[in-house]
Formats: sequence, C-alpha cells, structure tokens
Amino acid sequence: MRVGVLTFTDGRKRCADLLENDCRRFQSDVGNWLKAEGHEPVEFSEIVWNYRTAIDGAERMNEKGCEAVIFNFCVWAFPDFAAQAAMRVDAPILFLGNVNPGFPGWVAFFAAAGALDEIGVPFGRALGDLGDAEVAESVRKWLSRNRDKRQIGYAAADALKGLRYGEFDGPSMGMYTGHIDPSQWMEQFGVHVHHRSQLTLAYLCDSVAADRVEHGVDWLERHCREIMWGDLLTREHLAKQVRVYYAAKDSCRSEGIDFLGLTGQLDYTEWPDGITMDVPEALFNDTADPEEERKAPTICATECDSNGALTMRILHEIAETPVLFADLRHYFADQDVYDLVNSGQHAPWFSRRSENAVDNWK
Repeated sequence: MRVGVLTFTDGRKRCADLLENDCRRFQSDVGNWLKAEGHEPVEFSEIVWNYRTAIDGAERMNEKGCEAVIFNFCVWAFPDFAAQAAMRVDAPILFLGNVNPGFPGWVAFFAAAGALDEIGVPFGRALGDLGDAEVAESVRKWLSRNRDKRQIGYAAADALKGLRYGEFDGPSMGMYTGHIDPSQWMEQFGVHVHHRSQLTLAYLCDSVAADRVEHGVDWLERHCREIMWGDLLTREHLAKQVRVYYAAKDSCRSEGIDFLGLTGQLDYTEWPDGITMDVPEALFNDTADPEEERKAPTICATECDSNGALTMRILHEIAETPVLFADLRHYFADQDVYDLVNSGQHAPWFSRRSENAVDNWK
C-alpha cells in the first residue's frame, strides 16, 4: 500500500528552521516503520511550515497516488496548515502524535484534530510512538481496513443517487429529528422525496382485493410462531394491517419508491378505524411477504422518521442485509442485555438471520 507522510511544524520560519532536524527524524522513523510493514512510504520532501508547503504536500500525495496519508505531529504546528492540506488530499487521513515531551506535539495533534472536526473532514487517530506495540497495532489495523471500507462507503453513497423516498405524512409526536429538507436531500444525496398524505393509503385500501388480504392473513397464521388473538388483536384488525401493507406496497411500485417512512402515531392509532403500522413495517423490511417467498427488503422507517430511513438505507447498502431501527429503552446490566423496542419495523429476519424466511418468522 502506498502511504504518504506529511510532517507539520511551527508556522514561524525561525522556529521551523530550528525544529527541522527533529521533524525529519520523526518522519524518517514513520517511513522506516511503513517500509518494514511492507508498505511503500511517500515522504514529502519538505516539512510543512506554511500554506504553500501544505498545499504542495497535499498535491504531491495525490500525484504519487497515495492510498492513505499520515499527518505526522512531533512539535507544535499551526492547525490551519493541517486543515488546508486535508481539504486537498484525495486519500484517507490518519493523525499520528509522536511522543516528544520536550515539545508540544500533542497540543498540535489535538488542535489540528479540532480544526478538521470544524471543517467536517474525517480522519483516524493514533497517539504515541510506533515503537509501542499497541500504537503500532492500531495503525496497522487502520491501514489494513481503511481502503476496503472507503470503497464500500463510496459505493453506498453512489447507490443513493436517483433513489425515490416515499414520505407518508411526516414524523409524529413532535420528533424534530425526523424533519428533513427535500431540496437538501436532492442536493446532498441525489434522493428525490415523494411526499404523500397517509390518506392516500386509506383510500388505496379500498382497491385491495379481499382474497388477497385473506391470503395474507392465512400466510401469517401458518408461518408465525403465535398470533396472540384477543380484544386488541382480532382477525379483522390484522386483516386491516395486511390491507394497508398491500396498499403501500402497490403505491411504492406505481410511484417507483425505493424506500419509505410510515407515520403510525397519531394519524392511524387515534382513528377509530385505524391500525398500528407494525405489521406493514415489518413486512417491508423483511426478506419475505405473503406474495414473495424471497424478496429484497424495502427499507421502511417507523413514525416516518426520514433521517432514520436514510440512515437505514445507507446501512442496507453497506451490509446488504435488513436493517434494525430501534429505541434503546433500558440496559439490564445483570444480564448484559439491551432492551430495544419500537414499532414492528423490526424485520423478522433478525430473529435467526436465516435465508429461509419461514425459519425467521417461526
């Protein structure tokens, strides 16, 4: 792997000159370690001490085709030089803070880290000497995993472009985190937001054939381990949930919707003829439904939490599996168990993660 090394120093020329030998020694140590690990180090010929060397260093890393770049800190360095270089480097960045207690190299490390946080540039961190086994292992792992992860991330971002999101009403119960700006989504992710009232689903339900609904309820009775019938869950009520699922599924097909959010509370739950959205959400997110023994999950966020839906879709692109969207209610320390609750958008796939959907539903 070709790994670049940029070492940063003080922005005052007189100080940079005094510190140059120290900086080159630390940079050489990093280069030698990389070479011993089987990598091809690309050390910038100058120590970065002003805006020109910061820009030239970044461009040199790009010209040499570096697959990762180490930002090396061993003395005080002006944080803006790291920021300017980071904005131009086309590869993942790892901050390395060497142990050099006679000089404030760690101060430079943290100040530059703050600068990159402020401008939104991601980077890895390793604090300590490469002679330390724990530090060396952390850098080793970062280098070995980074390239593949980055490509997967790029692919996930590309997969969003051109998708259509079905926003059925909006986030419920005053949840600000679910609000979105459709124009921002289009600009930033290339995702078109197709907004519809859930009244659309209410009237589409009238066109879903009765025998189709009956088949859906029968399928659930055959494949679920248990349906807990009672006053709160009658066959008629379950049939309504299946009917809404089919109405939403048909709408997604006709409108080319790739993923969606459904508002359950309060739109449907407070309506005397309404339902909860648990069954429709679970069916959307799973790998099977009464009409398809094997299907791709259609990512669906509960309570129309659109930011949650987008996060789920990104994770789905990365993992290529169904995605869990859950509320953390409690952690039982004595059992080391997390209590994750939410509407039924939990895909049954998570029960066993079997390719045979019947195993999961049981």
